[in-house]
Amino acid sequence: MSTYRVEYYTRANGHTPVAEWLDEIDREASSVVRAKIEALEEYGLELLQTNMLKLITGYGGDFFELVGRPCRVATYYDRSRGTFVLLCGWRKTKQNQREAIERACRLLNEYRST
Repeated sequence: MSTYRVEYYTRANGHTPVAEWLDEIDREASSVVRAKIEALEEYGLELLQTNMLKLITGYGGDFFELVGRPCRVATYYDRSRGTFVLLCGWRKTKQNQREAIERACRLLNEYRST
């Protein structure tokens, strides 16, 4: 039984970035990420004590990176709803980390404005 709610952010245009990304990546990576999402549902903020959930600094609180090597998922913990909102996913490289975080931040701002 999960103790935290997790939802996939759906944009106004109907696109769901994380769900669509999971369908595009290889099966092995997708399985790893899905297992991490299940752990997020089960343990939530307790994962901060592990290497599975990291605070993304510089963008305000409750903005996190769910780590599923080599993939990442940006998530926001909406305390008012008690829900983790999955914003976007990416395969981490040194070259794309900043760009991926900035995209996640734009999606977070979009989510907050709805």
